[in-house]
Amino acid sequence: MDIKNNLESKVNVLNTRAKALSGVIIKWESSIEINCKSLSSKKELENNKILDVFAEYKKRPAIYFFRIVSKQNKQDLISALARYKNTKRRSCPKIDKKRNLNSEYLYCGSKKEGLHGRFIQHIGFGSANTYALQLFHWARALDSELVLEFHYAWLDVSQKELTELIESALAEKLSPLVGKIA
Repeated sequence: MDIKNNLESKVNVLNTRAKALSGVIIKWESSIEINCKSLSSKKELENNKILDVFAEYKKRPAIYFFRIVSKQNKQDLISALARYKNTKRRSCPKIDKKRNLNSEYLYCGSKKEGLHGRFIQHIGFGSANTYALQLFHWARALDSELVLEFHYAWLDVSQKELTELIESALAEKLSPLVGKIA
């Protein structure tokens, strides 16, 4: 099988995207604080108007990360997530034992559209089969209170095909405790 033409086509696409990356401007929105002990339901998120910040931009691509605000033993945090992941009740992110435990970032991600839905999944109120943090299902049981900040930035619709590349650069910079790095 000869895939040379396909490889050359891929090179052209990547070169075009690489050139576009230099023009990306990221403006972070106000962060959302999440106290994992107080998570109770998707309805509560809706009632507290937390999801309202996403309403206007449902079709826009975005990048995001979760920053750990509370004083947590990072190994305890990863162990708790790993224990929950091993129950196989819900799909959880990759846990790589070679991560830097000094990182203050839990997870980085991107979404081509519908960031509100992805946020709900990470909180733990989405599909059990979607890889997400599933915070509601394991973080409330931690001995100490886990408080996170959800930081996000909207990208221009024309940058939709760049979201994964931007996410990769962000994850490389922040070195999150779980999830993919590149």
